[in-house]
Amino acid sequence: MANLRYLKKHSKTGMYWFRGLVPKELWNELGREISESLRTKDPREVPARYDAIRKKFEAKLSLAREGNWQLEGLEEIARDWIRQHWENNPGVDPVGDNTGAGFRDEHELVISLRAYLAKHHPRMGEVAFKVLTACAVEEHHDAYGGWARTHATTAPVGTAVHRLAAEASLPAYGNATSPVSMPSSAAPFANLMPEARKPFMEHLEAFLERNGITGKTAKSYQKSFERLEAQIGRKPVALVTTLDVEAFYQSLVDTKSDKGGGYLKHDTIYRSISNVRFFYKWAEARHLAHENPARKIIVERDNDEDDEDKRDPYSIDDLNAIFNAPLYRGCKSPNRIYEPGDVLVRDHRFWFPLVALFSGMRLSEIRQMEFEDIIDLNGRPHFSANQKSQHGHTKSTKTRSSVRQVPMHPELIKLGLLHWVEERRKVVTDGRIFPDFRYGNWWNQIFTIKVGVKTTTKVFHSFRHGFRDALRNATQSDEAVNRIMGHFREGTGRIYGGCDLLKAESDVIDGVRYDGLDLLHLQATGQEHHT
Repeated sequence: MANLRYLKKHSKTGMYWFRGLVPKELWNELGREISESLRTKDPREVPARYDAIRKKFEAKLSLAREGNWQLEGLEEIARDWIRQHWENNPGVDPVGDNTGAGFRDEHELVISLRAYLAKHHPRMGEVAFKVLTACAVEEHHDAYGGWARTHATTAPVGTAVHRLAAEASLPAYGNATSPVSMPSSAAPFANLMPEARKPFMEHLEAFLERNGITGKTAKSYQKSFERLEAQIGRKPVALVTTLDVEAFYQSLVDTKSDKGGGYLKHDTIYRSISNVRFFYKWAEARHLAHENPARKIIVERDNDEDDEDKRDPYSIDDLNAIFNAPLYRGCKSPNRIYEPGDVLVRDHRFWFPLVALFSGMRLSEIRQMEFEDIIDLNGRPHFSANQKSQHGHTKSTKTRSSVRQVPMHPELIKLGLLHWVEERRKVVTDGRIFPDFRYGNWWNQIFTIKVGVKTTTKVFHSFRHGFRDALRNATQSDEAVNRIMGHFREGTGRIYGGCDLLKAESDVIDGVRYDGLDLLHLQATGQEHHT
């Protein structure tokens, strides 16, 4: 192995690594070094694994020299472009006739995209530009409902896109003259990497490692893709279709749980489809697939927030029972009442329901919050629900419009939440405000049963319903309600998931009240312990 110039062996673990040195002229694009584990300690396995990683390394250098090193981030670039395009056309209704905002055809879109790239990414290469154009078309249609009305009325949006792409003779970015290429069923592997012909299961390990997915989450992905493979066979990663994933979804509905007790739960099914969706988002960025076959799959869930018949808000009596439980009274035993001298323990379980009560955030959004997700905006602290982790965690939101800011209610500040967060920051090493804990199971299966407020229609998500009602009572602005709740379903709001709240929208939180709810006993008295 003397000729393997980029081979290194970890002194403690004995694991072999590839550490490729990047030429100086490419440091700005790729950094000084690209490292990847060979995932073996056996010298006999090193040559083959080293050679495969070396080829990927050389391919990345080649792409960078051509200006195509940004392939992994093109979807985000497309989103930023459409956001800026919208900000430059502030008075246009995106679901109207698109006059002045929507593009009549792909030629106009490319002109706008070129202007954006000339300012922000002047060195982008031809391959990256072609892929970015396809992403930009999708982002444009999400924001504006398709091409201008003269085109959209003659054919469905999807058909119009492919027709325009086929007819247009558009110069590519830079000096290239070839037309912008779109996926074609006649050439399923056109413009894809050679690895696109390999079965999707053979890419799973690289996907998990690249995204830092380990432990239970990695096992969840493994199980999901084993079930997908059992349903559709060992298809090449590029040939998996929406029909395949839909059939997979239907098969999950009819699959019995490995743990017994009936069929798979909706959360398990939802997670399986989400795993496929996230995997293919990665595969698209690496030219292993033309499209994400799970992007349009809708999983019907029991706890769908729009199903008003299945989830009720907590009543004031329920809330008083909850926040007078032993957890909020400092009682040492749930079988006796509060007595003077009892110490109130303000731990993560104490704060989790209070944050939900006064923010309306989903359980998953609260659980994944990091310290950086408490931000200052409009002169007050806000919670930031987002998909970006500063500490390498996997974060997600239910929809793109769920990315939003939620003003922190004054009651949370009065009760000492910010002080507790700062104390947590001093001892936490993973960057997350709340520790890894099964909050849903604890709340729905233990706490509320003991308190006596558990019903089939009242679960943790009931806090969100109650907050929405309180928010509606606090303001007559439907847009403010939608932006704080993350319900951008119509009108201009639906593309504003990443935009800041206006001050007037932040201030409506001051009017959110739960008349009849008494939390006076929770105010700091000195007789409490912070953990």
